[in-house]
Amino acid sequence: MISVVTTCWNELETIGLWINDIENQSEFPAEIIIVDNLSTDGTLEILNSWKENFKKSKIKIISKKCSVSKGRDIAIKNSSFPFILSSDIGTRINNNWVKSFSLLIKKDPSLELVIGNYYFIRTHMSELTRNYDRLMKGERSNLNINSLGSNRNILYSRELYDKVGGMPTHLKFAGDDTYLSKRLIECSSNTNVINEPLVGWIRPIDKVGLYKEARAYGFGDGQISHMLSGKEDNLYNRLNELIKILFYGFMKIIKYSVFWNWILLLCIHSRRTFIYFVAKQKGMKQKC
Repeated sequence: MISVVTTCWNELETIGLWINDIENQSEFPAEIIIVDNLSTDGTLEILNSWKENFKKSKIKIISKKCSVSKGRDIAIKNSSFPFILSSDIGTRINNNWVKSFSLLIKKDPSLELVIGNYYFIRTHMSELTRNYDRLMKGERSNLNINSLGSNRNILYSRELYDKVGGMPTHLKFAGDDTYLSKRLIECSSNTNVINEPLVGWIRPIDKVGLYKEARAYGFGDGQISHMLSGKEDNLYNRLNELIKILFYGFMKIIKYSVFWNWILLLCIHSRRTFIYFVAKQKGMKQKC
């Protein structure tokens, strides 16, 4: 009934953990489809070896140069079952992850969308990342049927996915799941949630990793805005470059005291905040 889909690129540090979590599921998905973006660090070889040895689920490994959104779309289009369960290899997964979604489907086969929760894994996390996460309030305690889902933990029917037009594959950085989630929520006639955070998101542990993440999400949100409004935001582009220059300047000349950590945090968040305003939807909706 359930196809697990994900993408990867040079995931040598986390692929073993993800595979171990899948192997320890209390209920296995019917199939697992992974699109690898031509990894060069041994990830693809590990996946192919796993495919040969793991017999609890049918595994498809597709190696293709593509963006994350395009890769996920390829995985979904190669699925054989009516429900898609989306995962991220940079996560840790509870043993009852698949089973929790499966039980909801068995109880109500007419379900079209199930929004899952997640938590932050803060092992070895820097103080800057902790402060950034507190500022962004990324963890959620109580989901509802209008809570935005994430590619890390969400299930939807293949029929609903096709109905909303699929993944926005032209989004190259991030934000594809934000846009897709909005469309799924708008068009789903039967939605449920799993409040228990069964997936842990492995957070960046250093300043550069956090900056790269914020940059990707910022550009992703900006691309969503451009898609909705149909125009570039030149003011954002100018401010974005200014913030980038300031950030790298601080990286070169300062020592990382608590005070300067907060200055860096301000730079990172300011850059993403500009995107936030750009990315606001302007009352434009697509029909289901």
